[in-house]
Amino acid sequence: MVKIQPKALPNGLVFSAPGMPDLELDFRHLESPSKDVRTSVWGVAIDVMLCGSRFDKWFSQFILKEDSGLKLVYYPYPGPVRATNPRLRHMPYIKQADS
Repeated sequence: MVKIQPKALPNGLVFSAPGMPDLELDFRHLESPSKDVRTSVWGVAIDVMLCGSRFDKWFSQFILKEDSGLKLVYYPYPGPVRATNPRLRHMPYIKQADS
């Protein structure tokens, strides 16, 4: 995964990886922008939005060498929806307001 290089665009990102075509993600045109999915990051449950099947396939092919298995999601909210996991409070750069 460290070989995937994201580059910021005005309304999204473009991902580059060795042997893969560049993949542009426009946050304004997600596959299901009104549907939240529940997942977790570092043990903290959050709601996110699915980016779409072409992003899932691209990341699955590069990371897993399979056509499926991973889903790329987007966290669209301006602030955290839940407090940072208490187990991570000893981490030097994590603040309560981090999302």
